[in-house]
Amino acid sequence: TPPGLHLLTRLSIAIFGLSELSIRLPSVIGVGILCCSQYLFLRISGFQRIASIPALVLPCITQVFAFAPEARGYGILLGAVGLAVLCRKIAGDEGKPIPLFFMWFSIIISMSAHYYAVFSILTIIISETLRALQ
Repeated sequence: TPPGLHLLTRLSIAIFGLSELSIRLPSVIGVGILCCSQYLFLRISGFQRIASIPALVLPCITQVFAFAPEARGYGILLGAVGLAVLCRKIAGDEGKPIPLFFMWFSIIISMSAHYYAVFSILTIIISETLRALQ
């Protein structure tokens, strides 16, 4: 398991004390960040009226809420990737530096939370390459 999951779990235990909640909290917060990122992404993209529906329904359909309370890195991974996609959308075609910095920071967090982040990172690299070729 990558070190990011352990570091965030230790931080949560240091703040809230040793309990089942503090061990599972980083993953649950990651899923919350995913839902908020989806909502904001859709709002920015012009879907103001229906933005909340996919942001809440998609995690239920894909059973994200079923494994989010487990003390694994999946929730942190999903939250970090969702934040990276949102930051890229905010950066726009101009490539504003502050959102791009947070996008790369989110990618680093996702990779340090779970090795499955490689698949998301490859997708982001392919999309950025296609954007640069246009």
